[in-house]
Amino acid sequence: MIEALYIGALFLTALVIADFIVGRIERLMRKKTRLERHRQAARDMEAMSNLYNELLLKEALGDGQN
Repeated sequence: MIEALYIGALFLTALVIADFIVGRIERLMRKKTRLERHRQAARDMEAMSNLYNELLLKEALGDGQN
């Protein structure tokens, strides 16, 4: 009887630990996804800024030629 309770307690402890680990992994995956989205947004903003700067440069050079 005591052995069954001991085994049950170990099983429940293992479930709690497994649940904690799975929850931690899920949080890390969400954080990774969020960071990837932020990095992509930063790359997109940099690309748009570069295009805008190129347009300004072309316009400035074009005005100088007229």
